[in-house]
Amino acid sequence: MHKRTAAVTVASILSLGPAALRAQAPGAMTPDQGWSAISQCASNPTERARHACVDDVLRKAGLLTPQAEAKERRRQFGLDENAARAAPPVAAPKPPPSPAPAPASAAPPKNDDSGRVEVEVARAAVATDGKVVVTTTDGAQWKQTDSDTLPRLPAAGDRVKIRRASLGSYLCELPTHHTFRCVRTK
Repeated sequence: MHKRTAAVTVASILSLGPAALRAQAPGAMTPDQGWSAISQCASNPTERARHACVDDVLRKAGLLTPQAEAKERRRQFGLDENAARAAPPVAAPKPPPSPAPAPASAAPPKNDDSGRVEVEVARAAVATDGKVVVTTTDGAQWKQTDSDTLPRLPAAGDRVKIRRASLGSYLCELPTHHTFRCVRTK
């Protein structure tokens, strides 16, 4: 969990009244118990341990759900700090006119914890350096890093599978089963 998110969530714990905390879940902690637990987290020697402790307190208070955690993991998929910093800025292609809203029955992006994600393409373009840039419907942008030539760009609405590969790289697989190395730039 990021520092800003943790701070906002801690603030929301503290702003809840006792009745609201008890209504969160059976056996949920009171504000005094929550503050005491968070104070104990501050004594952890490392940042990672402090964050894990605060996350645990938030789970016990019913404020951090498995669904929220899965959503955040999906949002962060492929955004490794080093890769994001090392990737040069990409001039995004001009967006097409806004498409009609997706029907309520549109399939949500698939995600699991195995290092794979399946996304829907909003648009794809070839950057000035000749590399393919795929923008997904959820706003993520993936850029080709290898020099393979693709027979065709994915079309809006195509499903692309992205998976972790060796040495921290990623592979993007198109519906045509062509695969290329990629990095998330946005």
